[in-house]
Amino acid sequence: EAALGPEHPRVSIALNNLGKLHVARGEFDAAASLLTRALAIDEASYGPGSPEICEVLNNLANLHAARGEYEAAIANLERAASILEAALGPTHVDLASPLNNLGMIHHLRGELEEAVAFYRRALAINVAALGPQHADVASTRSNLGDALRELGRVDEAAEQLSLALETREEALGPTHPGLAYTLVAVAEIALIRESYADARAAAERALAIREASDARPPLIAEARYALARALWGLGDAASARAQARAAVAAYPEDDPDGAAVRSWLAARGGS
Repeated sequence: EAALGPEHPRVSIALNNLGKLHVARGEFDAAASLLTRALAIDEASYGPGSPEICEVLNNLANLHAARGEYEAAIANLERAASILEAALGPTHVDLASPLNNLGMIHHLRGELEEAVAFYRRALAINVAALGPQHADVASTRSNLGDALRELGRVDEAAEQLSLALETREEALGPTHPGLAYTLVAVAEIALIRESYADARAAAERALAIREASDARPPLIAEARYALARALWGLGDAASARAQARAAVAAYPEDDPDGAAVRSWLAARGGS
């Protein structure tokens, strides 16, 4: 900034990267200030319809999503997608990211059919551009599989999740933190099918990966809760309750996911 001036595009790059870091650390006010400034610089430098501004729009969307401001997140992602589609065409690989992220926001809002539609479009773009074995393809497949599971389309979900897990392992290695998301979803499918040994194996692996990678406590708790239900199905009530208690302890008091675990535990003689 001292060398180039406060409005130089390279300053925006630094602000954007700092903003991403603050989002990851949960420092949302600091992130908002940095990313808003980065966007203003990019709009002035490249124009409000330039693809150059879309990375900052995506990061602003991530910030809003982390705050639970889903309408604002959708607005930023829709703007990014519209810009990229107009500039690069409807099948350009850069369009897949905002489409996938739009799917994720609708998924968080419980708008599952909308989420599936965005995931499918992002998946088709990435498969065509990157090939079926790319890590980005696996990530979108995992998201799609999880949304299909929540819609009750278990067989479709299982197919997508199996492909996602195989690709992620090949692309990232067997202990990469990204695998844990797919493994938890695989465990949920196995629980639906009452395949409790398979559910236990997937949940234990997800838990080990998240603990080793120092994941956020709610993510560790999510894996513990899947493991608790698998253990209960296998008849190991004591271990199931222990995992559920550990999961409850990791959630904030007002977290709805924590409330679901507490309810499950209370119904099974725990507290």
